[in-house]
Amino acid sequence: MWSRREAVEEVEEPRPGIFARIKMAAESAKELLATRVEIFKAEAAHKGNVVARGAVAFVIAAVVGWLAVLVLTALIAVLLSMLFGSVWAGLLGTFVLYLLGAAGAAFAGIKTFKNFKPFAFPETSRGLKEDVEAIRGALKPPPEREDATDVEQRFRAGSE
Repeated sequence: MWSRREAVEEVEEPRPGIFARIKMAAESAKELLATRVEIFKAEAAHKGNVVARGAVAFVIAAVVGWLAVLVLTALIAVLLSMLFGSVWAGLLGTFVLYLLGAAGAAFAGIKTFKNFKPFAFPETSRGLKEDVEAIRGALKPPPEREDATDVEQRFRAGSE
């Protein structure tokens, strides 16, 4: 059997108050946020390295591609020189071919942008107009009743 003294000794310390619990929660949130920031920094550093390596690879690909276009140009010039029997005629033919290619691409671009309206968004404009009309309708006072009688009169008429 236990005595009253033992019961008093077993009493636990009082629970912390609301302010202490708020303080503990804030400290826990602060630690959690600090941990998340560190994880984010590590992930961002890793992603930065990946992006940098990818960007370097794309720059190298662009340079090698440009060199390939130059070699193709030289090949075309040599072939046309052999065909025309003169170096200057082959170079001139290559120049004309590239000029025609550039003109064709420019023509296609102009044709594409002919009816292009960069600041016209018809679906968005129509949706915004509908939203404005809905807001205006919601802000208008309710329509008057057709039987514009007094509320008290209607009440009395219903009770008689």
